[in-house]
Amino acid sequence: MRLACLLLALALGAGAQSLPDSEAARARHLLESPPWRDKAWGAYFAGRLESDESKESLIEAFRAASALRDAMPVTEEYGYLATLFDAAIQSETTVPAALLEPFEESWRTTVIILLARDPSAENSLLRLREGSSDPVQWLAVNNLLLARKSQALFSSTLSEVEISHAFDLRDPGDHSGYGGGTGGGICSDGGLVMPKGFPPIGTYRLVDSAIAGDVLLARGPEDAYYRRFVVPTDVQKGFGVCRGMVDRQRIRIGYLAMLVRLPEPQVENLLQPQSTIEFQNDAQLRRQWDAALSAQEAAIRSFVRTAQANGMGTVTGMTLKITPTVQDRRKTTAGPTPPLTPREFVLE
Repeated sequence: MRLACLLLALALGAGAQSLPDSEAARARHLLESPPWRDKAWGAYFAGRLESDESKESLIEAFRAASALRDAMPVTEEYGYLATLFDAAIQSETTVPAALLEPFEESWRTTVIILLARDPSAENSLLRLREGSSDPVQWLAVNNLLLARKSQALFSSTLSEVEISHAFDLRDPGDHSGYGGGTGGGICSDGGLVMPKGFPPIGTYRLVDSAIAGDVLLARGPEDAYYRRFVVPTDVQKGFGVCRGMVDRQRIRIGYLAMLVRLPEPQVENLLQPQSTIEFQNDAQLRRQWDAALSAQEAAIRSFVRTAQANGMGTVTGMTLKITPTVQDRRKTTAGPTPPLTPREFVLE
């Protein structure tokens, strides 16, 4: 009796083990079939199996699919690629960055999502950063580089950030206040459809403001998320996305602050200070301008030294420029102010 129970347990165990093996074999067989619809179903099944074999099948499918990179929407080739990307994302498969490179132009959003899993993808992310005009894609890529504490992100951001000094020129004794503000966002909607007979396919959008169901991609001065829309078999699916206005200047300051581990207001005040000057005469005005710009330059040089001490590498030879602006609020004194030119300096 004991032997019979043991044999039954072994048989049940073998059967339970063979089921995922047979499912993985079915997915692989479909992925290797010539029809695009069969391939799509193969990717769909592989993406739902917690199997290393299925993940390897998906990776190999990317290797063979590079010729389809420019497939047009609604074609079967496009539907297959959409299913392949969806399966890789849903199964948490790490696709090597080299295999994703052919798709960086036409499939940028899904490529960015997959690159988040590859710790060796910094060069790919830097390449995407240079060619990213979409503001939320730009945010997502930079946030991923931030997570890697990228020295290249620091040097590129430092060279790109707008450094300024705003001078508020007033009459002696004038302490009145001024203020203002901006805001806004962008919303878009549309329809999604896939080829007839294809599996339910998830498509993706990057967003900077999350709702229920969104997935955090990477944290930063402003977090980046992705949103999935499922297109059912033989059904057109509508979608809508609202995104904020990505303020690249503000976010660049945030990256510099986080990489150097300083409070963001401190770095903002370093790069965009405001000074109030009570006008007496031109000579006094020039002295105060020069003193303020010299102090700002010295503070920036100190900031760069702190960054180097924190592992951000060298930026020796980089030229930075402080662009001063003047808001002339004088009411009782008249006449033009002396010329105020940008200050350039080279980092050591």
